[in-house]
Amino acid sequence: MDRRIALVLSAVLAGVVMFAAGAAPAKTLSMHASSSTKWTYVHAGSREVGHIYWESGFWYASWAEAGAWAYRQSARVFFSGYESERAAHRSGVARKRAIHRWSVSTFPGFRALGMLIWSAPGRWLIVNKHGKRIGHTEGPNGIPAGLVWLDDSCGGGGCH
Repeated sequence: MDRRIALVLSAVLAGVVMFAAGAAPAKTLSMHASSSTKWTYVHAGSREVGHIYWESGFWYASWAEAGAWAYRQSARVFFSGYESERAAHRSGVARKRAIHRWSVSTFPGFRALGMLIWSAPGRWLIVNKHGKRIGHTEGPNGIPAGLVWLDDSCGGGGCH
C-alpha cells in the first residue's frame, strides 16, 4: 500500500513541477505511452479494412482517401473528421457512457451511429445503431479506430 501512495505522490509532484516550469500538457493524449508508434487495425467481419496510425497529435485512417482523422479532446470525448484538422471539419464524436462502452454519433447533429464495446485487452467491438456487430479493432487505440470507422462508414447514411 505504501508503494502505491508513493507512486501517486510522485506522479502528482511531477505534474506540479511541469506546471510550475510552464510545460503545457499535450493537446491530444495517446491511450498508452507506447501506443503512439503502434497501429490499430480495423476488421469488418473477418476482413481487415485498414489501420489507424498516430502522427502529430492525431490518429489518421489508412483506408480513407479524404484524410479521415481522430483526436482525443478529453478522457471522455474523442472527435473525428475529414480533410484538415480543424474544428469546422469535425463530423463524428465518441462519448464515454460506461467503463467499457462508448456511444458514437454524428457531429454536430448527434445522430446515433453505433457503439464501441470493450471485448478484451486491445480489442473493441464496433456495433451499428441497430445493435449489429459490424467489426472490431485490434491494437492499443480501439476507440479512435472504431470512431473513424463508424463515422466513415455510417456517417454518410450507409452502414456496413
